[in-house]
Amino acid sequence: MCEWKNVRILEAECCADHIHMVVEIAPKMSVSGFMGI
Repeated sequence: MCEWKNVRILEAECCADHIHMVVEIAPKMSVSGFMGI
């Protein structure tokens, strides 16, 4: 998904039931647009 949307993952941590990510997105893209909400 990140490659397709041209988003760079800076840091990630996997837990048993979820993931924490620090990503770099373009200023023109909203967070909800990146997440597909």
